[in-house]
Parts: sequence; structure tokens; C-alpha cells
Amino acid sequence: MNDTRARFEEIWPVPDGVYWHDKHGLYLAYGDEDMLQYEWNDRLDTFTRCQETTDVYVSLVDECLKELDCIYQGVQHQGWSVGCAVLTNIERIKDRAKQIMEQKK
Repeated sequence: MNDTRARFEEIWPVPDGVYWHDKHGLYLAYGDEDMLQYEWNDRLDTFTRCQETTDVYVSLVDECLKELDCIYQGVQHQGWSVGCAVLTNIERIKDRAKQIMEQKK
């Protein structure tokens, strides 16, 4: 099972009468559950697109975090005369970015 579909099914357990068909890459239904299969395929599609979109933003957060870390290390290493407030703000931003990254995992 792919990771996106596994995460999807953790949130929305597949109802009785609907199953995943590997060959077709879609949810199919037994008997008279046709509407459920369409609903589940649409939900998975929306969920997948949302995951792909948030991946871009998580990547940007990761890149910004690395840049802030580089600036922070440079300030500490060079002994620049930068106020404690700047270093404190960088630490706060780094901590928040790390929280965001952990929530995504």
C-alpha cells in the first residue's frame, strides 16, 4: 500500500462494500455500492493533491530552517555584535519550524 493511501485510510476507513483494486489503481465496489466507490476515489484524489501541495510548503520551511541555522551559527561563530533579541527570535522561529516539520511526518 502506498503511503498516501495508507494515511488516507487511517483518517477515513474504507466502508464495507468498497475495496482497493491494485490493477486499476481505484476503489471499486461490490454490488450496489457504486456511489461509494466514486466518493472514495474522489476523496483519495483530493487528499493526494493536498498532500502534494503541502509537501512544497514543508520543503520551503525546511529550506528556511537551514538558512536560519546557518545565520545563527555565523552570528555565534563570528562574535558579531547582534542583540540577544535577534538570536532569541531566530531560536523561536527555528523551534516553530521544527514543530511544523514534525507535524508533517
